Amino acid sequence: MTASNASLAWLEARTLLWQWRGPLGAGLGLVLVNRLAALALPAGSKYVIDDVIGRGRTELLAPIALLTGGAIALEAATAFGVSQLSGLTAQRAITTLRGELQARIFGLPVGALDTMRSGALVSRIMTDPDQVHYLVGTGMVQLLSSVLTAGLAFGILFYLNPTLTAVLLAIVIAFGLGLSRAFGWLFPVFHGVSALTAELTGRLAEALGGIRVVKTYVAERREALCFTRESHRLLRAVARATTGVAVFSA
Repeated sequence: MTASNASLAWLEARTLLWQWRGPLGAGLGLVLVNRLAALALPAGSKYVIDDVIGRGRTELLAPIALLTGGAIALEAATAFGVSQLSGLTAQRAITTLRGELQARIFGLPVGALDTMRSGALVSRIMTDPDQVHYLVGTGMVQLLSSVLTAGLAFGILFYLNPTLTAVLLAIVIAFGLGLSRAFGWLFPVFHGVSALTAELTGRLAEALGGIRVVKTYVAERREALCFTRESHRLLRAVARATTGVAVFSA
């Protein structure tokens, strides 16, 4: 990805995030409540071990159990709310973007459309906007949830042992930089998979749309060979992407 394309992508991402800032803000609030409620179980275990078992204060067992159970129920409810809110927000964003993309394609000059496969355009219009759900849907929510959880954990660890936490934080930062480089390498691979999928879908759609012409010229074998060749190109691209993800996930 060139610098100009990267800056344009960041601009589009910021615009999209600002457009859906309301649901994203509500989701962030639910995530914060969810992460705080998740701390109730380990905190309750601490009081059970230290006070109920260690000091024999059995009268605290019922309140601790009620508070912990309420926190777990709150965690489950907020997790459901976050999933619903982020999922619906992502689908609304995808639908809006898909409509804008369709209008943009239909607004192009006829000469520009003549150079493109109609089937490939259909595939790109229908599938490319689906990637937005990583930005305004569950992907962003999971990222925020992980960041909040890591922040709370590092805060507690820094309070207990600042030196060891600083070393651990340096390792995490180095790992994050490595992942950033890895994603920079994987992006063109996944982009190629998307382009090959659209090309293969477009050729298949056009062949089926002109099936009478194909049969008239007895071109079934040629179309089958072309489809097999393009399918194996797509398979090799998917294999490279899968291998890259496996290497960086190991």
